[in-house]
Amino acid sequence: MERILTPEDKKILRFVSRYLNSLGMSDGLLESEGMDYYDGVDLTEIDVKEWTHFSNNYSVEVPDQLLPILEKILVSSQDKYNNLELDTNGNDINYARVDVDIDTATKEISVNYWYSYYDTGDTSSTTWSEEDDEGVKEVLSEIDELDDTLPLMELRYNGGGDSGYIEGSFENGEGVPASVEDYCYGVLENMHGGWEINEGSQGTFYFDLEKREVTLEHQYNNEETDSHTLFEESFSK
Repeated sequence: MERILTPEDKKILRFVSRYLNSLGMSDGLLESEGMDYYDGVDLTEIDVKEWTHFSNNYSVEVPDQLLPILEKILVSSQDKYNNLELDTNGNDINYARVDVDIDTATKEISVNYWYSYYDTGDTSSTTWSEEDDEGVKEVLSEIDELDDTLPLMELRYNGGGDSGYIEGSFENGEGVPASVEDYCYGVLENMHGGWEINEGSQGTFYFDLEKREVTLEHQYNNEETDSHTLFEESFSK
């Protein structure tokens, strides 16, 4: 990585390092969160003057002499960020932040880009027959009475961020009776409680009118986090 710290910069960073050590801190962390990650990150737009206190100890003030150094290394990190190849498996980034870390043990300062995205986990499948479950018999009988019914009816659902819903129509466009919707919500609560919380989940109910079975295929989401170091330089000497 490009070396941009001047002897005076390193002197200031060694002073800051001793300052942090005197307060019992092994490192000084400064974070910029809530960034506009959909359109990419512009490190030159981070206002270092807003970093008045360290993120890992809000009672410790950031020395004014440090601010020009922070601004310089953020600007120099933009090219590295622009050339990053993020591996998100085709998923959108849902959270991003940039931090600057001053490590008092190794005497290094670094700029790091953190991001997270939701990825799908394994799929579980459960099947019930109307011979074994009276509820299955009732919902299949309800679907039998629909005007436009296929041998296999599919009904999807999706949840996340403490909110979830079951589609109002089957995949063939037929409206879902209220009793079928109630049955599906009940199954989700019993089988996969919390299916709509945080990262959430999604899946499909399959109503097989020939085999007289209901199958639930359920898939939870996982939040994956990764990071890249955009800048790193020693100030030990």
